[in-house]
Amino acid sequence: RSGVVLHILTKNNRAKATDAHITIIGNITREELLRFLEDGEIDNGLANRFLWCCSIRSRFLPEGGLDFNEVPGFDEVRKDFNRIHYKVKGKVVRDAEASELWGYNDAPDRGAFRELSREKFGMYGSATARAASQVLRLALVYALLDGSAQICRQHLDAALEVWRYCDES
Repeated sequence: RSGVVLHILTKNNRAKATDAHITIIGNITREELLRFLEDGEIDNGLANRFLWCCSIRSRFLPEGGLDFNEVPGFDEVRKDFNRIHYKVKGKVVRDAEASELWGYNDAPDRGAFRELSREKFGMYGSATARAASQVLRLALVYALLDGSAQICRQHLDAALEVWRYCDES
């Protein structure tokens, strides 16, 4: 919702966020997901507000994995990332190549939008009902990370690939 202000409820730290976008990253086993995600949560649209993807542990590392602070050049990447929100102002639109891939209103039988929006049934259909919206949001994030005021073909391709992975999961 636009205009919502989030406040921290602690006495000593009065930080707030206006017009915030919230991201949730979580882990759950397949068994827990199937046991605790109720049918109503799938049907009411909760499940399709998330990107679900399967990840499988490749190694057991008692002390954790990679320390990004030790990766050469990571500090520069972090600084660039922190400056990104100052780069793009105003409306972000698709360029011609991305629009061609996505599709047009006057040719609704062509483009990625058509496939992402096709009717799917059952639990799978309910959980993937917002595929087109999710892909556009991802493409927008990639464009903004690139400092671009346009969603280009590579941003949309990357978003479609993330969706493909989630869909196959």
